[in-house]
Amino acid sequence: SASLKISSNCKIDNNVRIIATNSARITIDESNVIGSGTIINGGTDIFIGKKCLISGYVYLQSSSHGYKANKFMRDQEHSYDEIYIGDDVWVGAHSIILMGVKIENGGMVGANSFVKQKTMIKKNEIFVGNPAVFKSHREI
Repeated sequence: SASLKISSNCKIDNNVRIIATNSARITIDESNVIGSGTIINGGTDIFIGKKCLISGYVYLQSSSHGYKANKFMRDQEHSYDEIYIGDDVWVGAHSIILMGVKIENGGMVGANSFVKQKTMIKKNEIFVGNPAVFKSHREI
């Protein structure tokens, strides 16, 4: 069965929607901030590490409808792939993170970015745009 675990010291703003369906596990580790209007839609597992900033109106989607022309999209099988967000990640406002995305510790996604399926954002990398692409590294 589906589950949702929210650890201590998290601040979840108004109008945040978190959905775990099927046997999805949504885990939000400690000391996270999730901004207003964010949607976390878990058709399968979504993990958010420690001390992340998930800005307002971010959309995390770990499933997708089929889209073959031979029948209604709504009636087609779904596909699923987990989303992994490491520790100390910042996802800018109005960004979309699709299934299969992995963001390692310290990664950043610029505001209004679209992170397409199977994208890997490595430690301390900054991705921006539509589709999101590597821009630079965080300064050390």
